[in-house]
Amino acid sequence: MALYVGLSLLAVMLVLPEDQAAGRWSRAGTLALASLGLLLAHITASQISARLVDGRRFKGDRAVVLGAQVLAGIGITLVAAIPVVILSGPDGVLASELLLLGLIASVAYTAARRSPASRVRSVAYSVLIVLVCIGVLWVKSLAAH
Repeated sequence: MALYVGLSLLAVMLVLPEDQAAGRWSRAGTLALASLGLLLAHITASQISARLVDGRRFKGDRAVVLGAQVLAGIGITLVAAIPVVILSGPDGVLASELLLLGLIASVAYTAARRSPASRVRSVAYSVLIVLVCIGVLWVKSLAAH
């Protein structure tokens, strides 16, 4: 969930206003609201899926997993919003984008290392994932704002 929220927030950052009239709190608020919307959509979809599969509500381990996903999503939201608040203008957005890409790359590297892949292959996998992320963002940038 955190990776999805991170990638989605990168897409949101593509459409943030670049002019100085849009203050840092406005940009951070946009990121926080987009993230909140994603988290609420995820919770709703999880509830519907649980009823579809099991015919009942989330209970026990599934609720714990959902809670962990939501907390991770909140953490990613903070990682995205704090640089935007601390640094002004495009610098804050750039810092946030680089942090999110770095987090995504580090998770990709960790995932690759858990398999029997070498360090070189793990780094290559991380680079590939970052390139895929950039490709996704490029496709998103083609949409009219």
